[in-house]
Amino acid sequence: MKSRVVGFWMISLVMLASTAFSQVVVGSGAIIATTSSTQIAFTGKFTNNSPSADFSNATLILADTSQALTNSSASSLVLGGIIVNGGGTKTLSGVWEIEGTLTFNDGIVVTSGNQSKIIHTIPVGSPGDVVVNNPSDASSYVSGTFYSKGTGTRVFPIGLNSGYYPSQLYNVTQGEIEVGMRVIADDAGLTNASDPEIVKIFQDRYWQIIDPSNSLTNVAVGLSSLETSGFVLVGDAAAVVGAPTTGDPALNFGGSPASGDILVASRNISNERIFTIGVVDPETLEVTIHNLITPGWGGSAPVNDYLEISNIGSFPDNHVRLLDRYGIMVKEWRGYVDVNTTDSLDPSYDLTGLATGNYICVLEYKSGGTTKKVSQMVSILKP
Repeated sequence: MKSRVVGFWMISLVMLASTAFSQVVVGSGAIIATTSSTQIAFTGKFTNNSPSADFSNATLILADTSQALTNSSASSLVLGGIIVNGGGTKTLSGVWEIEGTLTFNDGIVVTSGNQSKIIHTIPVGSPGDVVVNNPSDASSYVSGTFYSKGTGTRVFPIGLNSGYYPSQLYNVTQGEIEVGMRVIADDAGLTNASDPEIVKIFQDRYWQIIDPSNSLTNVAVGLSSLETSGFVLVGDAAAVVGAPTTGDPALNFGGSPASGDILVASRNISNERIFTIGVVDPETLEVTIHNLITPGWGGSAPVNDYLEISNIGSFPDNHVRLLDRYGIMVKEWRGYVDVNTTDSLDPSYDLTGLATGNYICVLEYKSGGTTKKVSQMVSILKP
């Protein structure tokens, strides 16, 4: 069935998910309104020529293997959500802004042309809201630059023809700025001249932050470690490395493994925009237990709420014990990262339940084939 939506009137589109059109074309003068239950599936092309088209409540279902999505209006086309089905390649041109859930089941979305982009706005109270259901077979992602707006964690389901290599930004507070990320199949030309901790740098691809406002700062970066097994070997201390631009000396941002094969930097970026994965010489890393915890003080940017151990994320095989002044263990962790904001074994646990006073933190970790031990007195101060 072929559908053409044209006209100058308010049209309410209410379609079932099973309703499939061969193509949908919105005329330049059409005024379109949708309801929250609107789902539009099509197998051919979707073309919007109208700046007055409002699809902000609708979910667009890409239901075939080869499709073209075109927004030729001067303004961005706002959609409630997109579900990518059917496999194959979907070519997108113009500016498309997704205000709800973006779900990848099967299929690659390619942004076409320098002016084309897809922007995901993180809904309030639903950070991330990007769902990739088939990450293991690398069949669903955006090939090109993917933009995001919103606070908290921004998810970038990006990749190349060679596969799905997602990235994330953490602790974003500048929700109004638009930031993009893309994967490039090339050597970023980063050098380790300024940081002797970095032994080697991954050259097969790099991730680039696109920051039109040039104001993004104080966020952590997470990079995909998929298909890096030939580079990062078992026992290596892996890290996120970055620089302001290609060819610059790389800085070591540390790294801790996270879910979904994401390697997360353990400190925040400032003006760096080029990133990849590096291997760090574990003998040059100084593992330091910070000696102050102030849980429960609150504030807009609480600090010292948790036990912090610098660089421990590079040594995931570790055991941390917190002892009171009598040597009785009050808490232990395994696989500790630099700051455990949540305890994977006991998510409800926090340090506010401990009394003010001095404690001993005992850390054991494996570096290569050697087990190392560090002890440090830690003071807990409560309001």
